[in-house]
Amino acid sequence: MIDFGIARATDTTQLTRSGGFIGTPQYMSPEHALGKTVTPATDIFALGLIAAVVATGRHPYGEGAGISIAASIANTPQQAPDLSGYPDALRPLLERCLAADAGQRPLPAEVSEWCRKSAGRELRDFADWLPAPVAAEIARREQLAQTPAQPAQPAQPAYTPTHTPEPARPAYAPTQASVPAHPAYAPTQQATGGHPHSPIYDAPTSAA
Repeated sequence: MIDFGIARATDTTQLTRSGGFIGTPQYMSPEHALGKTVTPATDIFALGLIAAVVATGRHPYGEGAGISIAASIANTPQQAPDLSGYPDALRPLLERCLAADAGQRPLPAEVSEWCRKSAGRELRDFADWLPAPVAAEIARREQLAQTPAQPAQPAQPAYTPTHTPEPARPAYAPTQASVPAHPAYAPTQQATGGHPHSPIYDAPTSAA
């Protein structure tokens, strides 16, 4: 993350206190990291750190956790940051912005004048100041942002059958029990004289 280590709010409320500090450790000044009084020169130190990281992607105090870098920044009076790997055109400005002594850092007007001379144009002249590929990408994204978004197509509902199958019918169950067959007829006495009658069997009165 690249930002200013905020040490003072717009209403001039002091955000640092003894034994602690508020801000981004990687972009604090030595006096801020040590909990001392902060001044506009604190912002110049943070500006120098930001310019170094933006220009090269490398922090002047090396890699590591935020607190480790803050400790290195606090030790700036004893060991200055290594600026050997930065462009020659940028190094003089970084050396002044990252001075351990706040009184040796340039004023904002001096930084602006240095930037104007280095750019070879007025600072408020923004015409064609970006590389062509970067400017084309910005224009493309700006056009996309102005194009109204197409409404999303509603999702197709899941298939719902239009015919509900009839429920299975229960197996057949008779509603009337079968009538038992009448027993065969047996004569209770024999006829007198002659041959006995042959037994006559009743037929069942109803089918099962």
